[in-house]
Amino acid sequence: MSELSEDIRAVYQAFGRKDLSYQEITERLEYRAVTDKWPLLRLLHSENTEKAEESGS
Repeated sequence: MSELSEDIRAVYQAFGRKDLSYQEITERLEYRAVTDKWPLLRLLHSENTEKAEESGS
């Protein structure tokens, strides 16, 4: 499923989004499910993300 059908591509473009592969979408959904189940992981990830942004990494 590496190529998107034209109708899905049109929806992405209508919302100003780049094409996302099926794998990327699945990974995002799995990440959301894990962080919903274990909120501490979400908190730790957000803290690490903020520190990385502050240090310029």
